[in-house]
Amino acid sequence: PTRRSSDLTTFVRQIQEQLMFVHQQRIAVFDLEESADGALNHLIGGMMNLPIHLPDCSYDIEEAKRLGQILEGKVYFYEGLAEDWEEVKDNIRYFASKGIRFYFIDPLSSLVEHLSASEAYQELGKIMRDMKRFRKQQGLTFFSVNHLNNPTSGKDHGAGGDVYGSQFSGSRHQWKYSTALWGIARDQLAEAEEDRNRVKLSIIKDRLGGKTGHIHLQYNSATGKLEELYDESF
Repeated sequence: PTRRSSDLTTFVRQIQEQLMFVHQQRIAVFDLEESADGALNHLIGGMMNLPIHLPDCSYDIEEAKRLGQILEGKVYFYEGLAEDWEEVKDNIRYFASKGIRFYFIDPLSSLVEHLSASEAYQELGKIMRDMKRFRKQQGLTFFSVNHLNNPTSGKDHGAGGDVYGSQFSGSRHQWKYSTALWGIARDQLAEAEEDRNRVKLSIIKDRLGGKTGHIHLQYNSATGKLEELYDESF
């Protein structure tokens, strides 16, 4: 099988690139399961159009260092060991005081995994309400990565099964407070490599425009990026 980063990691990284280099916005990244160095490698690899996070990828290290310097002042990494929302929230307040408006939290569920199911559900509701207050009072935008509950019937998401809003952790709160919900599915064990690299991005909720549906993407193993696929057969 082709080695690669997760589809979500790749997708989120490309959003980050768009914000920094197209929209000229500074961002703050709370990668709660990966080191700041790992997250930085993903971003630099995106700029180089090379999957430099993979051990067998050959690249110009001096060019990577130069691109890393370009990112200085554009992206800020949280490097703490937060296990609860209050610590993350304090850091958001700090970054917001510096004028940073865009935040990535990956994964949100890691902030509640130490709690019981009922406590985690209540805490996720509190987190989503706090994000709403940040959004309304300070104009902040949050991109949060969420784990999914396994489907009760049909294909698993790793086999290309559709993602539904009810499968998000704390789904009631996610649906109520989010402006948009996106899901990603791929048949990871398909026989053909081409099929393994095809990704279905589902627009599950769009509060602003109501435009839901599917966007089909193809993973490019040479660049480590997802590209929109225009093949009508897919």
